[in-house]
Amino acid sequence: MKHEGVLDGELSVVLGKDELLQRLNKEYRGIDKPTDVLAFGWGQTLKVECSPAFYFQGLTPILGEIIISLDAVNRQAEEYNHSFEKELTILIIHGLLHLLGYDHSPDNLPQEEMAVLTNEILAQITTK
Repeated sequence: MKHEGVLDGELSVVLGKDELLQRLNKEYRGIDKPTDVLAFGWGQTLKVECSPAFYFQGLTPILGEIIISLDAVNRQAEEYNHSFEKELTILIIHGLLHLLGYDHSPDNLPQEEMAVLTNEILAQITTK
């Protein structure tokens, strides 16, 4: 959040299995397969409209929810030959970037640029 100039915000992180991510991916994105991470910003999901009451002046803004497949964390950590903790951190960063407005769809930021940004942030927080 600091990297992107966001000083305060609240979010939740849900850890689940591939089955949960597949169900949510199908329901909200129309893709019937598991994914590693999904991010749902308040007021940005298909079925949830957020009241402006969530953004009272002086209260911590609610950014949203990041949902991560622990099955994917295990697979990807092994695939990329790094620790479970590092892969989990990467997916949290990736989800947070989505909550902050980054999108790597074909019409927006390319996937490679999102990965570079994720790695920049990862380097900053792991060297401290």
